[in-house]
Amino acid sequence: MNNLDQQYIAGLADLAVLGDSNAFAELYAATFQQQYRFSYDYLQDEYLARDALQETYIQVLRNLDSLQDSGLFLPWLSYLNYHACLERRLLRTSPTRSSEDLTFSIGDHEYTLRQLRILPFTEAQALSMRYFDHMPIRRIARLLYLRPTAVSRYLRRGEKRLRSILNL
Repeated sequence: MNNLDQQYIAGLADLAVLGDSNAFAELYAATFQQQYRFSYDYLQDEYLARDALQETYIQVLRNLDSLQDSGLFLPWLSYLNYHACLERRLLRTSPTRSSEDLTFSIGDHEYTLRQLRILPFTEAQALSMRYFDHMPIRRIARLLYLRPTAVSRYLRRGEKRLRSILNL
């Protein structure tokens, strides 16, 4: 998201909501490479990454009119892509599990991905990558286009917020 012009993307999203198929095609062309890099880095499989992207852009097409602020298109797209990748990863490891019911531990407490949804997206994403996928902070930083210190900050804030929200 660091190389894309937010205003330009927001304008394309506005046009796509109005039914401009050329604007949607341009949105796709402008965002595909970056989203593919994330999917591939996360899944480490070309075919699963392409499958996740196909699902992501189908969800965008179906739900674009529900986006309240076109300026949030890029974070929303990343959110959809992340969840599509997570689903593929879960299906690869256990076809009968739902991502909502997946549990992981932080310290002495167990959480589900459903509980993570109450957190801001970047905090939830960092926590799930760290504790569910067991990714090192440097890899999370690379995937999220952040500095490792920012990832550490998101992890600390997310853990603290999760504990306070769930009264632990």
